[in-house]
Amino acid sequence: IVGNVLRSIGHPDTEFGGGIGSCVATVTLSDCTIRSNRVVATAWDQRVYGGGIGIKEGSWRTRDSVIAFNNANGDMRSLNYGGGLYVDGGAQEFGNLLLHHNVCNTNGSQVIAMHEGDGAYVLNTTNVIFRNCTFVDNFEQGLEALTNIVVNSCILWSNKMDVTGRVTLAYCDIGVPAATVVTNDCIGVEPLFVDRTYYHLQSRMAAYEGGYFSGGEWKASVSNSPLIDMGDPTAPYDREPQPSGRRVNMGAYANSHE
Repeated sequence: IVGNVLRSIGHPDTEFGGGIGSCVATVTLSDCTIRSNRVVATAWDQRVYGGGIGIKEGSWRTRDSVIAFNNANGDMRSLNYGGGLYVDGGAQEFGNLLLHHNVCNTNGSQVIAMHEGDGAYVLNTTNVIFRNCTFVDNFEQGLEALTNIVVNSCILWSNKMDVTGRVTLAYCDIGVPAATVVTNDCIGVEPLFVDRTYYHLQSRMAAYEGGYFSGGEWKASVSNSPLIDMGDPTAPYDREPQPSGRRVNMGAYANSHE
């Protein structure tokens, strides 16, 4: 799902979901790429949410998918949330999801304009889990949540603010958390990605190169990422290639075939 643009047209107006807009729906997203989509405010006092995906209520599940280079873009005095992903309500479980290079910004400098959650923004629900996900190289915030959500075995790295809001992290690699973030059994070390395109973890045994969840090939790396076999020790790891350390890795490719 690539290159779509959703523009608000009224005053005031609210639009959400440049690539996908989902309202009270049950959705499974698997083996998909949501890339270079935009939701755009064209006048003052408009609200634009979810440049890549906008979700209101319902129930979503994701697997082996990418949200990248999406934009929620507003004008002066607009409210813009969730450059890659916007979630408002419902019961959502996001797994094996890579969010990178998403942007939520405002054209203009008026202080009344708001832009939050470049990678993902979560509002009005505590029933959200991010498990085996990577938030990396998003413009400002990697993940922002206004209600307490669970983030498990994830990588949050190289965003200006990696995570902010009321978030509980467990078995994650986190660079820059806000003061309100709770961390349990987390670390803060350089992930050692193979590259900054697909974000696989380096491995001397073999790392996947040249594709996200498909289209690549296995090659040995010069180093081992410290995030290998460092995810939640109670989580399944049966989809990871053998030989395995009998513990799930951290990040979007954890417990996947790549």
